[in-house]
Amino acid sequence: MDDAAMSPCHFTRATLTSTTPSGPGTKLLVLTVPGFSKKDLPQNLGPIWSVYIKDDDIQVERPYTPLHGIDDEGRMLFWVKQYPKGEVGRWLHSKHVGDTLEFRGPLTTWNWKEDDWDEVVMLSGGTGITPFFQLVNWVFSSSAPKKTRYTLLHSSRTPAELPPPEIVRPLRDLSTRFPDKFTLELFVDTQEGTHSEEDRALRVGRIDKKDIRRCLGYRGWPWFGKPASKRTLFLVCGPEPMISALAGPYGRNLSQGEVGGALGQLGVSMNNDLFGDWDGDQPPKLTDEEWERYLSHKRRWCLLQPLIQSKGYELPKSFNPESAGKWNERPTGYIEEPLYPHLLEGTRAWDKRPVMLKLSRTDLWEAAIFEHLASIPDADNHTVPFYDVITPPHDPASDVQWCVVVTPRLTDCREPHLETLADFIDFVKQILEGVCFMHRYNVAHTDVARTNVVWDERPNAPDDPHAAPPKASWLSWFMKKPRLEKRYYFIDFGLAVSYASFEERGLVKGICGQHRNIPELSEEIAYDPFALDIRQIGETLKRDYLEVYDGLKFLDPWLVRLRADEPAKRPKIDDAMEHFQRLVAALPVEELQKTLIKHGEWRCFFLWWNWEKLNIPIPIAPGFPGAVPPSV
Repeated sequence: MDDAAMSPCHFTRATLTSTTPSGPGTKLLVLTVPGFSKKDLPQNLGPIWSVYIKDDDIQVERPYTPLHGIDDEGRMLFWVKQYPKGEVGRWLHSKHVGDTLEFRGPLTTWNWKEDDWDEVVMLSGGTGITPFFQLVNWVFSSSAPKKTRYTLLHSSRTPAELPPPEIVRPLRDLSTRFPDKFTLELFVDTQEGTHSEEDRALRVGRIDKKDIRRCLGYRGWPWFGKPASKRTLFLVCGPEPMISALAGPYGRNLSQGEVGGALGQLGVSMNNDLFGDWDGDQPPKLTDEEWERYLSHKRRWCLLQPLIQSKGYELPKSFNPESAGKWNERPTGYIEEPLYPHLLEGTRAWDKRPVMLKLSRTDLWEAAIFEHLASIPDADNHTVPFYDVITPPHDPASDVQWCVVVTPRLTDCREPHLETLADFIDFVKQILEGVCFMHRYNVAHTDVARTNVVWDERPNAPDDPHAAPPKASWLSWFMKKPRLEKRYYFIDFGLAVSYASFEERGLVKGICGQHRNIPELSEEIAYDPFALDIRQIGETLKRDYLEVYDGLKFLDPWLVRLRADEPAKRPKIDDAMEHFQRLVAALPVEELQKTLIKHGEWRCFFLWWNWEKLNIPIPIAPGFPGAVPPSV
């Protein structure tokens, strides 16, 4: 440990020199590094960086953002909130002036490129404003930016919970000095308790897509007043429910995943011409640990190719023992899905069936749980079909024994898979059946999410070697296709827990799964994994379906039970299924055939009136003429 030299690789001592209450459950803390010199900071340190502060009592660390970086005297100012289950936050709030703390850093939060974007829109809640304050403070430290315009939309529950004047006042000053380059808007759920003129100017309500459209310059209907195309970067930081509402839930491995929420409804994606895209010529921004995992898995696939081929499966031609050496160094260009190197698409040799191959650690029991569930003959079994598990000889140079799990490659539920209300009800029914099946056999998935459900609607049996595709005919374009029933399957049992019997079920610890807003998740306090599955079903349906489509409000009372904060108040999976079936039985038959419409879209009918000329379809709005367009 070095008391002055700061490094991400070791802890540095600092003294708490100031602690000031700043609102309900929040404090402004100043840490001072004795003997600090700015020459000890990394030369390439960007404007957005943080440090990890360690709780010495339980040896847990959490990242915090210094508002102004670090000054010449070695002082760092932090805005820290005390959460009910936030171990380090509670510990920091208990410290007194003069106490010694340990931290490591600085660590670059995000590699910033100045003037690389036409517009930067920052959406924050709670203490999530701190990295944006740090960025804006750095960008405007000398003069206004030449190219980029910045907008910060921040949300709090009440005026009392707004950021302290030490944060808000400098931001308001910047918006006054540079109105063409920086805009600040503060939102509150309610204005109760407002007194000052500044508080009365707050926007009431939560940030939604209308606010985002307005800050981008849209006016009126979506097809009128559209601003010029520009490269726009969206940055979102705040509590988990807010992030999910604005940008969708996390993907696997805590990556962004598919953009959802309000931004997804606006058409924002990770690679979008209207809203800009990441520079595809640049290597991805991975940590050293992520790079090592990526490269080691690529080498492992190359070396395992002969064994996998001998079992009847083919890998892409680029993976063979001769090409393993090229994965000793980091690639310089764009790579696809860098956080999923343990997954690889291939084909089954005898029928050219697409398969998915997954590297799995044998000590985590994923393959054993998966193979056990897939082998059980049960009508409610929605475990993805199990083809094979390939276990290579143990590598003495590796501390971990790996195996390869082989399954059919089916369609991800992030792809469109619902047309009518009946389709949605069938989807929910199959999800509930699958979880009922797992719980019946004392297995909790603990990562129920849309990205862990796939579907298949092929009419032939998956393994029928004699099934031939129908002959193509020009008449088939005009013929009505038979309706195919989708079959949904659960994948990814890497976090699943299994018990030998109902009596042996126990509690677990750890922050797991893609829904990180579930209150019982903790590394210190054990919780029920089966009740966690119930909450995850509720989170998945609410965020990915009820907040996207119209006409699903009849499920709200049911979802309230599934999403109860207290695990003991959530229903068991059998009770959840029974309640769902009662709600569905009360729906009129004609209601089930209604097309699912996303929020803000119009129901349209398409008419071909001249078959010879095949004119463009004409959209007809319901109630036309005299229809009033929906507000945007």
